[in-house]
Amino acid sequence: MQHTAIIVAGGTGTRMGGSIPKQFLPLKGVPIIITTLRKFWAANGRTEIVLVLHPDYFPEWEKIATKHLLTVEKKHIRLCEGGSERIFSVENGLNCLQTLMADKKNVLVAVHDAVRPFVSVEIIQKTFQIAEKQGAAVPCVAVKSSLRKIVSWESMETEAVDRADYLEVQTPQVFHLDELKSCFDKREFDDFTDEASLYEEVSGKKVAVVEGSYENIKITTPEDVR
Repeated sequence: MQHTAIIVAGGTGTRMGGSIPKQFLPLKGVPIIITTLRKFWAANGRTEIVLVLHPDYFPEWEKIATKHLLTVEKKHIRLCEGGSERIFSVENGLNCLQTLMADKKNVLVAVHDAVRPFVSVEIIQKTFQIAEKQGAAVPCVAVKSSLRKIVSWESMETEAVDRADYLEVQTPQVFHLDELKSCFDKREFDDFTDEASLYEEVSGKKVAVVEGSYENIKITTPEDVR
């Protein structure tokens, strides 16, 4: 099956401070977004990628791509305008990807955060493999911290829960393109925190879990790149 990816970098990265969005910050001398893209090509050199960016950063991306990517690599990337929220950015990416694929029924799509550059090639490959067989797959890790459930926001009453009953979800989240696109088209509301929860709610199908990695963090603060 054809492997594709939607790399979501639609935000402005304000929590990092400064004027440069976090996906463009250097990591060992290379912009974070470039490192992320190369992980997918290392997993499968034929992966077609839709890069979802805030339109204000299109010119900056062109400078970075010219400096860090080969011409043949740039041919595997399509720019797409981000939305006001993540769910709309992913939807825009799906619409863009649909126009690129001639055979939409034999395509797997990974949705991945641009600022998760530490994802391993093995996790990417395994998630694609499991999704091809079972329909959808996401990497997860066991929760390390203790958790409490809020019983009442008004009184801030809480109760302890067993962290062994929970998993922390990561990306890439991989699906059959036609099925994920159908789920986005049929959804009745937008309050989903990730694609897996939207897929399960709309399709009624389960998402398979792949073992993730604690190194596969999402960069959100300056400390994450030190």
